[in-house]
Amino acid sequence: MGIPLRFMTFMGHFIATVCICFGVERQVQQSGQLGTTYTNADLVAATTELWAWLVISLILFAVQFLTLFGGFSAFMPKITVAHILLHGWGLCFVALFIAERWHSGFYVPLFWIFSFIPAALEAVVLALIFVLKTMQY
Repeated sequence: MGIPLRFMTFMGHFIATVCICFGVERQVQQSGQLGTTYTNADLVAATTELWAWLVISLILFAVQFLTLFGGFSAFMPKITVAHILLHGWGLCFVALFIAERWHSGFYVPLFWIFSFIPAALEAVVLALIFVLKTMQY
């Protein structure tokens, strides 16, 4: 039961993040973070910053996707539960980020909590398997 749920929450979080990519400029404009009068340079700076965080998120998703299908941590219950919880909550908060038009700066803590931590867990598992050889694959 844990592996399909882990995949579903992972894919939901991934799809919600991709949805932000299709409307980065709109997200920045509609959030009200630039105020009523802003220059094109302000808009470009804000969208560039959000794009940078999104690209890093998508790279981490790609790494997690490969490790998920590689099965490196698939049968580790604690890691699986952590992934399910983090990606499930990540999906909820990213959906709120889109729907409620949050300030683009609010994506940064969402990134650190819901994208970086699961990728770091996978990196630790890979290090334990291939570098330290304390776990068997």
